[in-house]
Amino acid sequence: MVSNIVPDNWVEQIEKYTYERTGQARKTLEATDFDANSTVEVLFPDDSTMKLRYAFYIKNELLGEIGIFTEHCGYFFYKSEDLKVSNVRSED
Repeated sequence: MVSNIVPDNWVEQIEKYTYERTGQARKTLEATDFDANSTVEVLFPDDSTMKLRYAFYIKNELLGEIGIFTEHCGYFFYKSEDLKVSNVRSED
């Protein structure tokens, strides 16, 4: 099941992200918040990988979590310990 719900403890991070990008703080994301040329790649401690297009991530130091936000596949939240995340841009 795809979840596009921002948990309460992540709302402040989304407000900050949307304000920095648009000048308007919002509690939710819109299609225009996702870049068609942006892909997030995740490497898990067991060497499993995940690659998500139309996505971005935010590291929440306070929670010790990384939030990965995708336009079509939902939002994912992981403990940041031992997780490697990168944002890859393509010029397609």
